[in-house]
Amino acid sequence: MSDLAALEILASINKLASEIKSINPPVETPIWKQPWIGAVVGVGIGFSLTFFKEIVSNKSLKKNKKKCIDYEVQDIRHNAALGIKFCVEFYNEFDKVSNKRIQLKLPTDSLTLCFEKYYADVVIDLPHKKRTALVKIYKHLGHYSDVRDRYVKNAGEKALNNIDKKSYVDVLILAFAHVYHSSKQYEYKDYTNDFSVKALIEELGLKADFIARHEDNISSNKTATENMS
Repeated sequence: MSDLAALEILASINKLASEIKSINPPVETPIWKQPWIGAVVGVGIGFSLTFFKEIVSNKSLKKNKKKCIDYEVQDIRHNAALGIKFCVEFYNEFDKVSNKRIQLKLPTDSLTLCFEKYYADVVIDLPHKKRTALVKIYKHLGHYSDVRDRYVKNAGEKALNNIDKKSYVDVLILAFAHVYHSSKQYEYKDYTNDFSVKALIEELGLKADFIARHEDNISSNKTATENMS
């Protein structure tokens, strides 16, 4: 083969290779192997993790806020029960004596910090009746605080007699009863509106001599009336 023929064959091969290359261009790097893809994916994953972490964190924080209110309501209910007990003790003493000054005991103040700080954050997740019961608790608690403050102020200005004290106790025991009942509604989802102070006294297992004595008197009077007829 002459040198000229060899050059022609080589030229033909080069031409054919160029034509094939133009028909099937070199395979490019897949998109998922591009170097910038890793950076974008990393940013996306980081953003997603932060987003979901914030959702979980907010949900956990809201749950803790509701727990704070729940524990506060429990303490308020126990405090209201103690208030009812002190009022019953006063009534028992008042019904027995007339010449000695009766001491009126009152429970320590209930805390309202959790409700004041977190109510707005948890209210949207509370059912209507539970939310209503919760608001009533603190409304009646505020009423008790107002009456208690007036009593303390007046008792500090002058020595109150038993009759004066009883007028305050009559209002205080109703306030305590409403706080206790509303707390039960919130805690146990018992949304019955009807209740009586006497029923709460019996529920708490308190010794209410003044009620028993008056009931005995009523029964005696009823029996006497029936005998006369």
